[in-house]
Formats: sequence, C-alpha cells, structure tokens
Amino acid sequence: MRFFLCLLAGALGMSATLCYAGSDRSGRGTVTGRAYAIHRGAEHPASKETVELIPVNAYTKEIVERGLLAGRKVRADPRLAGYQRFVTSDANGNFVIRHVPAGEYFVISAAEWSYQYDATHSDNTGTDRLTTEFNKPKPVFTRIRLRADEAVRIRQWNQNCPDIGFPFAHG
Repeated sequence: MRFFLCLLAGALGMSATLCYAGSDRSGRGTVTGRAYAIHRGAEHPASKETVELIPVNAYTKEIVERGLLAGRKVRADPRLAGYQRFVTSDANGNFVIRHVPAGEYFVISAAEWSYQYDATHSDNTGTDRLTTEFNKPKPVFTRIRLRADEAVRIRQWNQNCPDIGFPFAHG
C-alpha cells in the first residue's frame, strides 16, 4: 500500500515524506553481512568501503533499477539523505548496521580490487607477471525485510550491476 501511495504522491508532485515514514527513527534491528563482488569466479571483498542502507520505496526502486542495474545516471531524491544509513566495512567486507527500525531496505556497496595474470612475450623470451587494477567500483546490492528486534545477515548480493561504479549521485 505504501508503495502505491509513493507512486501516487510522486505523480501528483506531492511530498514523498510518507514514502520514508518510519525509516528516520531508531530501531532495535541489526543488519550484518560481508559485502563482496564476484569477478571471473572469484570473490572480492568490499574492503573498507561504504555500505549504505536505504528504505525501499518508489524513489529508491528507481535508483536501483535505472541506476545500478541499467547503468544510467540517476539523481537521488534530496529528501533521501535524511533516511540513509552508512557504515564502513572492514578489510574483509564485514559490516554491522545497528538500531535499524523494522521495514524493507536496499543494502548497497561496492568492491574494488586488483588482480595478476601471466603474460608471455610473443618472441618466447619469458613470462612477465602483470598486475592490473580494477579501478572502478563494482556495485552490489540486495533487498531485505527487517522485522522489529530482528537481526538479518546478508549472504548473497545481486551481482548484475555493470562494472561502471556507482551510476547515481547521492543527494
């Protein structure tokens, strides 16, 4: 019902405050996990990266669908800033977001890494080890539902985002 009201409010140019209702409060829920991206079959942790929690509504669905999944630039609703929560993951991508009210959320992060491969010279003079850095963050996200007093552990991430970094602006 709330999603429908958000769409209606947006279509009529009305305030979207009710679309974020409740997500600005402190709660007793906890969201934990290990953020990572998969590239060439290997897991790459979102090492010391921002992990963002945003409420699911018509506006944030557009950010995910048009921004993350389609790779287009999407300007975030400026009202979203008051409802976002951020933490920084550890070196292995582990994170904890505490005091989250019950609701439905997107959890978004990104991973950046470097990898090595061997290259042989065409004249057979030897093998060189080359290091290539994947320097644009690979965004990952998931959608969760958190009940009051619940702890949710994220184990899987949507890996279908293009390797282009965050395609949307915050705020």
